[in-house]
Amino acid sequence: MEPPRPETFARQAIHPRPSLALAPSSLSTSPSKISPLSTSPLSSYFHNQRLDLGPDSPVHGNAGFDKNFPDEYPFWYGGPSGVRHMDQQTDFGSDDDTEATRFLDNESVRSLIYGGFQDEIKPKDFETEQRKSDSVLHYFVATETSESALDQYLTTIIHAFLNDPSRINASNLDSPETLQSKFGRISIPTVEDGNASKTIHNYLSSVKSNVIDKATRVSSSKMIGHMTTSLPYFHRPLARLLTALNQNVVKIETAATMSYLERETISMLHNEFYRLPKRFYETYMHSPDHCLGVFTSGGTIANITAIWAARNTALGPQAAPDGGVAFKGVDKEGIYKALQYYGYNGAVIVGSCLMHYSFKKAADLLGLGDEGLRLIPTDTDFRVNTDILKAVVEECIRSKVLIIAIVGIAGTTETGSIDDLNTIARISSKHSIHFHVDAAWGGPLVFSRDHQYKLNGIKLANTVTVDAHKQLYSPMGLGLLLFRSPSHAHSIRKTANYVIRNDSPDLGKFTLEGSRPANSLHLHASLHLLGRNGLESLTTRSVVLVRQLYGRLQTHPARCFQALHEPMTNILLYRYIPRELRDKISAIEAYRDSFLPLSETAASLEKVTLSRREQDAISEITKKIQTRQSHCGKAGFVSRTRVSIDHDGVNVMVDAFRVVIANPLTKWEDVDEIVCEQVKLGLELEEEMRKENALLEAKNNPRDWPGWPFEF
Repeated sequence: MEPPRPETFARQAIHPRPSLALAPSSLSTSPSKISPLSTSPLSSYFHNQRLDLGPDSPVHGNAGFDKNFPDEYPFWYGGPSGVRHMDQQTDFGSDDDTEATRFLDNESVRSLIYGGFQDEIKPKDFETEQRKSDSVLHYFVATETSESALDQYLTTIIHAFLNDPSRINASNLDSPETLQSKFGRISIPTVEDGNASKTIHNYLSSVKSNVIDKATRVSSSKMIGHMTTSLPYFHRPLARLLTALNQNVVKIETAATMSYLERETISMLHNEFYRLPKRFYETYMHSPDHCLGVFTSGGTIANITAIWAARNTALGPQAAPDGGVAFKGVDKEGIYKALQYYGYNGAVIVGSCLMHYSFKKAADLLGLGDEGLRLIPTDTDFRVNTDILKAVVEECIRSKVLIIAIVGIAGTTETGSIDDLNTIARISSKHSIHFHVDAAWGGPLVFSRDHQYKLNGIKLANTVTVDAHKQLYSPMGLGLLLFRSPSHAHSIRKTANYVIRNDSPDLGKFTLEGSRPANSLHLHASLHLLGRNGLESLTTRSVVLVRQLYGRLQTHPARCFQALHEPMTNILLYRYIPRELRDKISAIEAYRDSFLPLSETAASLEKVTLSRREQDAISEITKKIQTRQSHCGKAGFVSRTRVSIDHDGVNVMVDAFRVVIANPLTKWEDVDEIVCEQVKLGLELEEEMRKENALLEAKNNPRDWPGWPFEF
């Protein structure tokens, strides 16, 4: 058999390639001993012969081997990369040692190694080029010592990050130009530019100064503006474990045990929400043909998957009278033919105007467009108006518009409000419409005996979204979609010949995403280590803290705050009221609470109604306070949002502070300190705005007197 042409082989196999790291890390030491990975005659030959190319060769004896690797390593860890490629890419690795030896005599090997480079590499340069090409292997066979040193360094960084009492960094003080200059590289490091020889330590030092030092402290007890919170400490070593395992739960062949752990975790949460008999879970938990839920990267993918399954179920295949197939289903023939076959004039998703923006993505991806969302107004508590919802559903049915799903929200992103799930369930059931509940935020109330009643009706939902990376205290990138029916996911099942086959237990045949990490271990750990009682105490405590804040704002002696709703969960919206409007707001609140005729509470309608100009003034100072506190404040951070409120029978958009408390480390003192700082900032900004308005007034209305404008 004729060997491959030397120039072709050298170009493909051993020509030096750019590398991200060309030298061992300063933290690395000799790797632990492992047995050779290949036992072919060709491998044995090179392992035993040490590529003896003559006494003058740089790879004579052990010269060509990386000294950081012991002899027990397979030849290709220290020898020329091309030799390994030859073993794998040619037909010369026969069982005949004599044939292999005859082919790979010294002259042939010389030709293969040194021939074919564009810029001829002399023997004296070979060892340098070899090390440049192969030293990245150090990162794949790191030893316990090197990893321990790296872990110690990272632990120091993590400890400083979690315990540094400095700013939260929710807003960046650096200019966009400064940040862009720090992160402006567009080329991968190469040997030629000299940046490819960085050690791990140097690399992490750069990341620390440019990223970590000014990263947002989401775990701070004073960060009460977003849903990302602190985590139990055990998730950090678990993340390292998952990286080492590197399981891919799309298929059983790359997640032999994790696939079963994932199904168990899903069943545990399914039982919390649906409370079906034990026999049900024994039958379907590990059934390869059924699915109680799927893990996703977050609530967005979970919601999209729910609507996808609802659409495919509503527009599924139909058999012909003769036993054939009249319609193959929307997943086969598309949305246009599906609506045409079923006689619909369109398709929509119906839900609150406070639905998460992921439903816009779902409508777009499934061919409905933004106009395929029928948004229903909310009441004064930011819950969907079920009377309007009922009327819209009946109108769609009369107009032959398919309602793919009705969405109920258990904890809106803006306000934390929970829709009347029981009423929505009855409407959905009456018209046989898919009922989906987005419980990404409020779902964990199911653990609280004090507050689980707020989720009444959720067990009637066909699908439920829950985010583990919110109030189930798991790292980012972990959501779930639960199916009430084990066969509901059949409408979205996809298989392949090489993997996730029909008869396999692979979870990937039911998921929108393909390759996925085994992050379910994080939730599995939280459910086991925190336990049901622990999750109950955490959830209840957060709701209590927000209720306490609500009471504080309502009775604040300065009368400078107005809560926009009574919190149902652990999110609260409120705004700052300027001094000149506080009496008016107090009159409005008194009138609202008294249920008395207007004449007995205020002298006129104008006294208890804010003008649009006054609403805008409140929004303006609220925005200014939030911005200044996030940039210059020392007490903590709250976020800001815009919501629609009723204004004299007309909905107007207003700005409000948004407090989100889910961090177990947050204390009442943290919350109270933030409120006190807002009062102080409000007074400062009111004075600044008063002066600005006075100057503006003077500029717009100049007075004509002797000496103007110099005396002014």
